[in-house]
Amino acid sequence: MDKDRLATEIQFELEQLRRLATAVNQLLISIKGEPLPWHAAAGAKYVADIWMGIENLCKRRCSYLEIKAPSGADSHSRLLGDFFANPELGGKLSPDIQHRLKKIQEFPPSFCSWLRF
Repeated sequence: MDKDRLATEIQFELEQLRRLATAVNQLLISIKGEPLPWHAAAGAKYVADIWMGIENLCKRRCSYLEIKAPSGADSHSRLLGDFFANPELGGKLSPDIQHRLKKIQEFPPSFCSWLRF
């Protein structure tokens, strides 16, 4: 993968994440009173979509650097670990977001199997 293709793919992924953030804000604005069961389901889907966006960016980085992306049951945790090991990547996130994402690494690989689409 060359730099131009990487830049194009990253811009695409970031635009998808921006659209997702807009959708989440619209959901939050629409909730009046007690949340309904579908609100939780929508929230869970948004969380999964955000993670998939981050994972896609990590995989593109691996492709560009010509390193093998992790695979297997613990691949999600290993991708996240690599993301946070590089201050230019994970270090750019707010401490709160870093803390929340790092909680994913604590889940057993079998729990994270739902992230595979």
